[in-house]
Amino acid sequence: MPFLWFPLALLTWQSPEPAVLRTETRIVQINVSVKDKNDDPILGLQADDFIVFDNGQPRRVQLLSSDVSSAPKPEGPASRLTVLVLDGLNTEFMDQNFVRDQARKAVKHMDLNEVFAVLALNPDLKFQNFTRRRDLLLKAVEAFRPIDPPYAMRQRVQVTLQALKTLADNMSGAPGIKSIVWITGGFPQIHSFNAAIRRSLDRINEANVALYPIDARGLMLNTGLLNDRTMDQFADATGGEAFYNRNDVSALIERAANASRSAYLLGFYLTDNDRDHSPHRLEVKVNRPHAELHYRRSYSIPR
Repeated sequence: MPFLWFPLALLTWQSPEPAVLRTETRIVQINVSVKDKNDDPILGLQADDFIVFDNGQPRRVQLLSSDVSSAPKPEGPASRLTVLVLDGLNTEFMDQNFVRDQARKAVKHMDLNEVFAVLALNPDLKFQNFTRRRDLLLKAVEAFRPIDPPYAMRQRVQVTLQALKTLADNMSGAPGIKSIVWITGGFPQIHSFNAAIRRSLDRINEANVALYPIDARGLMLNTGLLNDRTMDQFADATGGEAFYNRNDVSALIERAANASRSAYLLGFYLTDNDRDHSPHRLEVKVNRPHAELHYRRSYSIPR
């Protein structure tokens, strides 16, 4: 797999031209996680079990692939890619040791054949490339050291959004299920940032990457509702899940990382008339009672 690299201020990397949602392609792909009321994956679904609505109009599911519940393979291309983001920019100093300890515990429990990367979201932006080697992942986690959040709020927002966008851009050319597990102390819900957040979520959606924010603050008697709402916004828009107000953060990391095992990859082709570059609303339904679905809510084709 090509090497991904992160300069200090602006994260860039030249990847192969992605196969999804570019102007020369005519296919929309959607990762859909399907679980029952007990939070177990629903297996064996076929294309005819799904209904996809594009701006309210039904679309026939023309492509379907599934890696649901399958064991990761020790060799060959990965069917799932997950980036673990340890957020030192938006997490209080006193919570960052907890982030590192919980991430270390989670990595030790992960399947040895899963493919992960680790990004330390701090001024150095240290990045461990995708690997199956647990020793390298643990070394990257151990290298995460608590810092006082170094930037003013606006710069923190800019760096964070740029990091998430660049991760998604670099993953966009890879096949299969892709996710970012973001362990953070929260993100400000301020009106002046709404446009920048929306643009970032659009880019992440173009790459078909799901975001799983996890609150690094653990169990709180008085939860930060504004932060929680922003985390929900990131998760809902990209088809991930947000987790907060729990102390078992390591279990939440594992749960988020394993969410791809209940995911189906759906696809439908676009006609020339469909390729209007405007945002399209997506809705997915499945013919199973009490099923819980997570998927991204929109797509657009970049100009």
